[in-house]
Amino acid sequence: MPAELSTVVEALVAPFIALPDSAMNRPWTFEEYDEEGLRFALLQTGLELRELAVLTLEARSATHPPTTAQRIMAQYHAAGRDLTATLIGLSAADFKRAPAPEAWSIRQTFQHMLWAALSFLAVTRYALERQRSTDQRPIDPPDDVLDLLIEALNTQFGVGAYDDDSGSLAEVLARFDAIQALISTELGAVADRELEWPSVWWEGHEKPIRFRLLRFEAHLRQHTVQIEKTRQQLGYSITEAHWLIRQVYNALAEAEGAAFGVQIGGEVWQMRSALIETIRQRAAQVTALLNG
Repeated sequence: MPAELSTVVEALVAPFIALPDSAMNRPWTFEEYDEEGLRFALLQTGLELRELAVLTLEARSATHPPTTAQRIMAQYHAAGRDLTATLIGLSAADFKRAPAPEAWSIRQTFQHMLWAALSFLAVTRYALERQRSTDQRPIDPPDDVLDLLIEALNTQFGVGAYDDDSGSLAEVLARFDAIQALISTELGAVADRELEWPSVWWEGHEKPIRFRLLRFEAHLRQHTVQIEKTRQQLGYSITEAHWLIRQVYNALAEAEGAAFGVQIGGEVWQMRSALIETIRQRAAQVTALLNG
């Protein structure tokens, strides 16, 4: 069984994390491309991942084209990958350090995002189960019922109180990944007709389930911007490597999202396996070059 795409991508970007812009000019070649320097290792990887995404979508289009819900969850997954890339290189101390009095630390921002994602899930589940069961429960979930649904999800994933500031960066990211995987899998199975079903929450009027699904990504991207701003306030500069790593992670998300809801086989599986090996070898080559 080949390694996951994400595993080899993480290995590739690792030696780039602390590189200054000047180091990106170090010689590195790919076939005829010998003038771009070390940056081309990341640029070429992004190209290859996006090619895999295109061929995956093409291969599944005849028999299992992505549903609307799967497309929306792929967007949410891409937002999660972009957030992960934004956090690369952040120290454990700075994860919990507020940039100014009364400002949120990145850890506090994460706690808000975890609570929000689980609250969104609870509201969406309620609306879906109400329609599927036709049990005549009110369209607007009573506060006590919704609180219990949210608290059950918080307990399931070990999410503490809203103002909880405990947990390392690695622990919080693992919790985030587990929550996102559940949401993407569960809500990616929502049928097209179910996307039009009504849902009511704090807005006080009906919103379609489609809106609830789209809010997962929109809210995540909103706070990714906040986290990027916090990093800068903490003294982190945005290097060329930083931007290119984010591009690679977004390309990775496209390749992963293209396969949501299907088992990929045949030529696409072979291409995926070959690409994993290519990136693995490239990671080893770049690491040896920078350590030499």
